[in-house]
Amino acid sequence: MQKRTKKQEAKLPPDPFQDETILGALRPFWRAEDKASQKWGGIVRLQSLVSPELSARYGAAKAKLESAIKAIDADETAKRASVCIRGLDALDKAAAETHESLEPRSVFISHHGRAYVVAITRQDVAAIKAPEGVPVLSIQELLEARQIVLDGQVAALDAIQNAFQGAKVSFLPNGDELPF
Repeated sequence: MQKRTKKQEAKLPPDPFQDETILGALRPFWRAEDKASQKWGGIVRLQSLVSPELSARYGAAKAKLESAIKAIDADETAKRASVCIRGLDALDKAAAETHESLEPRSVFISHHGRAYVVAITRQDVAAIKAPEGVPVLSIQELLEARQIVLDGQVAALDAIQNAFQGAKVSFLPNGDELPF
């Protein structure tokens, strides 16, 4: 067997996202970025609503943050993350002067006399102000509930067919189709 040379044992570059200090510096920035993104429909859209100079300043600050992350410099990352958070605030204030933020995306529905608010995404659920007693659900939650019901129906029919060997479901009340 050949001995490995140092060149063959080259190490992979370190991952800055494995450094808890860097992650700790980035978490407040990520939270601020998520908040601005939800409010304005994305950071790119937010930047398009402000002056080119302000947008360019934020872009330069973000590039410096990314450089600090790549350099795995926790102190510089924290400093640059703070600059970017202030930049997001500046973008938000400038955009709010001339534009309306996006309302959380939702639809109001009524089913069997009960009102519901359905949010398009789970992120919108917390931001929606519904009348008292009106539940707010996301489409994802409705799909999960649907699957639970369908799984339960399949299990119930399987149990019936096991209990009554040879039994078959030939019809459902109201002429409904089998849901599977």
